[in-house]
Amino acid sequence: MTFFQIFSKRQKEYPEFFSYDKLPKDLSRQLAHLIMQATGRWISGTVATEKGEVVTKMNNEALFKLYHPIEIKLYNEYNFSRINYYHDAMSKVLDLIAYEKKLDRVLDVAEIMLRTINTKYREQQYRKAVKETLELEPDEAIEEFNFRLRYHGVGYQFESNQLIKLSSTISHGELIVPALRLLSNEMFRGSNEEFMSAHAHYRNRRFKECLADCSKAFESSLKIVCDSKGWNYLPTDTAKKLIKIIVDNQLIPSFTNSHFDSYEALLGSGVTTIRNKMAGHGQGSNPIVVHEEIAKYALNLTASNILFIIESARIKH
Repeated sequence: MTFFQIFSKRQKEYPEFFSYDKLPKDLSRQLAHLIMQATGRWISGTVATEKGEVVTKMNNEALFKLYHPIEIKLYNEYNFSRINYYHDAMSKVLDLIAYEKKLDRVLDVAEIMLRTINTKYREQQYRKAVKETLELEPDEAIEEFNFRLRYHGVGYQFESNQLIKLSSTISHGELIVPALRLLSNEMFRGSNEEFMSAHAHYRNRRFKECLADCSKAFESSLKIVCDSKGWNYLPTDTAKKLIKIIVDNQLIPSFTNSHFDSYEALLGSGVTTIRNKMAGHGQGSNPIVVHEEIAKYALNLTASNILFIIESARIKH
């Protein structure tokens, strides 16, 4: 799905790190609006049919049946004032997303609504009464919801019918942040820029570009370590050749041959093989699609490899 790219959005510099404790006001209202687009709008009035007949069109009862049980559940949880008439059951639920100050409550309501959209709104009986006002299909709504959160640097996403922290899918605290701290050393500036670029590409769903920059950051880190140790290499050397250099110079300890071979294979064929097969060569007649899980794996693996190499080299930061 392609999202509308307005001028201000194209100029925005995306956050470097994810936030887990606040939601920007404009994001809250965007989320409430896209849920309304995916569940249908409240309408009441008359319309003319193709035969010239005037009939009454109302979907407030259908939306009430959808939103009222959710309103009751939220009332039982949060003890807010309850409303029982048609239109305002929907308004009450959506207002909790748009205007509630407590992030956990906003996420509670958003998760309930996304689950409803992801399950009930795939069944015809729930779509029939509101189909004329539906503007987003379930998959589109979920994709846009995740895009909006990532765009604003909010570290959650809807996956497997529940909201999860992105730190559960990208090892942000364990790998990404420590890698960035090591790369903050001035000597790793180029590698740091490439890794940050890979991270930005991932957040913005440019997965092929993410793979390419992961490989660049990894190779740059290897070259910088070789420079710091005075080990010679050619400017055109690939990661595999650079790994052989640091192995030959015993930077990486080998406790057994089998463990050593496995680790060399991991460093030599992990990120670089993905890049060579999927992002580093021509696409041919059929464009290559890099899926999110591949980019996610490459990003985590790159951070892990960079951490290990730099820490093994004992370069102070």
